[in-house]
Amino acid sequence: MNTSNKSITIKFLPDNIECAAKPGVTLAHILDTCNLSFYQPCGGNATCGKCSVLFRQGKPEAGYSDKLFLSADELNRGYRLSCQCVLTDDAIIELPDLSATMEILGGTHDRLSLKNPLVFTQRLKLDKPGLNNLIDDEQLLRNALSGNAEIPDFILRKLPDTLRKSGFEVTGIFSNDRFIDVISSKNGNNSITGMSLDVGSTTLVASLIDLKTGKTLASTMAVNPQIKFGEDLISRLNYINKNPGGERKLHEALMSKINTLVVALCRSAGVDPEKVYTAIVSGNAVMNHLFLGVNPQYLGFAPFMPVFRRLKTTSASRCGLAVHPEADIKVMPNIG
Repeated sequence: MNTSNKSITIKFLPDNIECAAKPGVTLAHILDTCNLSFYQPCGGNATCGKCSVLFRQGKPEAGYSDKLFLSADELNRGYRLSCQCVLTDDAIIELPDLSATMEILGGTHDRLSLKNPLVFTQRLKLDKPGLNNLIDDEQLLRNALSGNAEIPDFILRKLPDTLRKSGFEVTGIFSNDRFIDVISSKNGNNSITGMSLDVGSTTLVASLIDLKTGKTLASTMAVNPQIKFGEDLISRLNYINKNPGGERKLHEALMSKINTLVVALCRSAGVDPEKVYTAIVSGNAVMNHLFLGVNPQYLGFAPFMPVFRRLKTTSASRCGLAVHPEADIKVMPNIG
């Protein structure tokens, strides 16, 4: 047995991912450190027996909880509970496919009715500056606008080059009165897309939607990776209450998985993620809090009060969604 302080190497199948760790820590800790999703309905309290993994090499001795929940045949074959087994040697471990662990259901409409789109475009033809027209770029843009939208600093930084490369013909992208971006009108592809996100405690469902036609361009789904902190919301709230900063870990795990869905959707539809200008997010109260990085811990205690109930609007850069940084992100109200 390796009792030194040297690192051990654990290889995870079927993805052939290798992680290094110090000997003497639990497998669940290693999985968490390596940001690998795993099924742990009870949050690591050894009360469900459902977090078993298969050791192909380097299986540790079976502990009390292993013998309590696993059959003699499973123990002999190399199954151990990930929340309890402590690793002291190199190992090769086969992780279960989370999507096969539970039934995942999701449905989308092929086309939506967009009577009042959240994001819209406006073609703008600006007067060119000259010796007889000494107007700064910002004012030229303001003169061309039909509304009174504030022009943010990030647009001012790109405005000089964008105007001159486009011959002063640009397209403004807006959400209500907020200026999201300005792009050249001559690039031939002024598509605008949005996303819908169903952030469930078990399942994540995401769709990419053409905001001009209402057509669903692509849809995908995945297991919510927060399941490694507990299958149900109470287990996750307990994890947060017992681990200072736990809400950040749950937020980061959630956004990491959602952003992999963003990449998959955009690749499937042939859309640049920076062309995604809005997202609608819907979930239960705990999930809505965690999406925004807000600590929901007091939802676990009487009188079970959320931090917020109303519709929340933020930008993609603030919540960590990997689309256009200024994309308009709306999180549905917490009705209960």
